[in-house]
Amino acid sequence: MMNGLKNDYILVSNENQINDFINLNDNTLTILKAMEPQSIKHFPHSKFSLELCDNLGWATETKLLLNVHVDEDMFFNGMLDHFNDIYKEIKPIIEDIENNVVLFPKINGRDFDKFCH
Repeated sequence: MMNGLKNDYILVSNENQINDFINLNDNTLTILKAMEPQSIKHFPHSKFSLELCDNLGWATETKLLLNVHVDEDMFFNGMLDHFNDIYKEIKPIIEDIENNVVLFPKINGRDFDKFCH
């Protein structure tokens, strides 16, 4: 079901679970397709992964995380600006629908608890 995506994503969650989530949420693939070129533009040397998360601490519904794998320098020096630029670009797509895809940083070599189960 991830047809149309150009990136070779690392799947953190089970592929069938991700496909089921995309099938049940019509807007998910639309949002991913909109985020993908922006993510690659802002993080051209990063790997990306997909992960289902049912408790982010600020959202109770399940979200699909588009994880951006970066080093500590990128994380602490401007990553948030890039995230804001990406969301600005896709705002017309997500402004009228429930956004169930979240850009999420993953720092290479560090493990942060995201409250995911």
